[in-house]
Amino acid sequence: EACKGVNGAWLRVIVEIAPKCFLGCPDLCAPMSALADDWMANASHSSLRQRVCAQEDKFMCLFSSGNKAHCKSLLDRGLHFGIPLPRTASELREHCAANVTNGTTTSTATAT
Repeated sequence: EACKGVNGAWLRVIVEIAPKCFLGCPDLCAPMSALADDWMANASHSSLRQRVCAQEDKFMCLFSSGNKAHCKSLLDRGLHFGIPLPRTASELREHCAANVTNGTTTSTATAT
């Protein structure tokens, strides 16, 4: 079962969209749960960017060769609901580098 033991009001709904994505990216469960709960409470793009970039390495799993196909439906659904998640690894890196440069997050995580 994906994300077993991780709680969050919206996590189960998100996991049902792409369970294989979370099986391949188990370290994404807790940050995605916090991100979803925050988004549903605030719908803040800046908060979303900060949360994603603060754990960029965990979100990078979405784009790894073994998970990309399994995670595409999750990214597509987010886009459908107006949740602006990066669509590629390079987009995520650029997005987070720009946030660090602009001082909106303290993350210095880099993808490999």
